[in-house]
Amino acid sequence: MGDNNYYCKIDGTVYNLKKIQDIIDENPENMGGVKIDLALFNEYHLKDPTVYVLSNIIKKTGKIPPEYNTPVLPEEYRNPTHVLQCPRCGSTNIAHYSRNVYNYRCRNCKHTWSRCPKCGGTEITCYMSYEPNGGYSMYYKTCNKCKHRWIE
Repeated sequence: MGDNNYYCKIDGTVYNLKKIQDIIDENPENMGGVKIDLALFNEYHLKDPTVYVLSNIIKKTGKIPPEYNTPVLPEEYRNPTHVLQCPRCGSTNIAHYSRNVYNYRCRNCKHTWSRCPKCGGTEITCYMSYEPNGGYSMYYKTCNKCKHRWIE
């Protein structure tokens, strides 16, 4: 690879991302999978939204950008959809509140909600189906946004 193609200015600080370039060179077809995410987080101590967006840029383009500046990124990168926020108070201090991975609880305001596994929508209708002979009943959820239905 060319010289110095692994330096990236991230929010005003120049980082030597040689380890990221090594991951790319090791497997250019796969771009290292989650190795890039882990290296950006653990080795370079970047914040989670920056790790998510920067790793997506690297995986899409196949190279490290010379500059990454959060305020001038396109809208699709500025607000990544993976960042969970409480629909009531907007806090990002979120935890799972049951065994189901789509159920969340805000640690700030204690609000609980479900998220659609398909589109990420939070307007969910819940209902139970009852067997007439008293048998096993099922707990269903339906996303009001994409109409996806799943069993919990």
